[in-house]
Amino acid sequence: MCRIDDTSMAGGRYGIEFGGIDEADALRSVAHQYGLRLTFLAQGGQFLSNVDVEIVGPSGASVFRTRTLGPYLYVALPPGRYQVAAYAAGTKQVRVVVVFEPSPREFHVMAGTADYYDSHRRLRAEQRAASERLFHAELARAQVNGAWVAAEGEPVAAVMERSRSADLTIVGQTDLDEPEAYVANHFVESVVLGAGGPVLVMPYTGHFESVGERVLIGWNGSREAARAVHDAIPFIARAAHVTVAAVSSSFTPAPSPASCSDLAAMLARHGANTVDIARFDRGASESTGDALLSYAAENGFDLLVMGAYGHYRLQETVLGGATRSVLLTMTLPVLMSH
Repeated sequence: MCRIDDTSMAGGRYGIEFGGIDEADALRSVAHQYGLRLTFLAQGGQFLSNVDVEIVGPSGASVFRTRTLGPYLYVALPPGRYQVAAYAAGTKQVRVVVVFEPSPREFHVMAGTADYYDSHRRLRAEQRAASERLFHAELARAQVNGAWVAAEGEPVAAVMERSRSADLTIVGQTDLDEPEAYVANHFVESVVLGAGGPVLVMPYTGHFESVGERVLIGWNGSREAARAVHDAIPFIARAAHVTVAAVSSSFTPAPSPASCSDLAAMLARHGANTVDIARFDRGASESTGDALLSYAAENGFDLLVMGAYGHYRLQETVLGGATRSVLLTMTLPVLMSH
């Protein structure tokens, strides 16, 4: 049997195990650093060790695995909903927990956590200051003007507010294996669908010497694709080469040759140097998003332009298949518009 003792937020990324019940002082001294605290008990109440534990994150990916040395396991996780599975003595127990960070106004009433919150806030302030120094250093290196804005409050709402008056919003791809990179649940997806303008998503891996020299457009004739192309014209007009990829999905056919030709002509009027049209067939088991990414990699493109498909339902964000797969497995910068 697995008992969940606490689910408040803790800011690190590792778990810590305790091998014996005589380590009460050690437990108490570090408990405030770990939001998820597990105790493993047999049906009769005896402590258990050698328990295989797996924690699955909000995205459905495994974020933590271990075999315990004793009955206690503390894990630090970013806010979100998690599934904890414990395997011991041929049995399996599964619990769903929610890790959260209370607001400062309410946090002080939780015993033993006020000191943690103060230290965590100082750590975040130091990290923010380091990021600001790097930002200004890069501005100086590139010899461009810029302003640093430290927004407070809910991250998605803060970015949305700024994006509505921005020519371009740039965000990083979500790294599911790096808890410290967590911003908010469905952060990138929410910004892409709600920004009101183009969003450039940069992969969390890879180094890109150029962005927009060779542009691939995922074109299916839809409103979202048209919006993305028009938003990308500043990139397209400067590109050395542009390819319009006529794509289909399981639910929509590929656009007509006339639609692709009309698009190429419009881009030429806006100054695109070289525009060609590519039609390719997806494999039976290959998604539209995967096909676009494979084609981009094989032909050396450094920017993918595509429409973002999705909508909001109560308490969740529902993405189209191509949008979802590209955001998960992107290998080059992607400019999206909704």
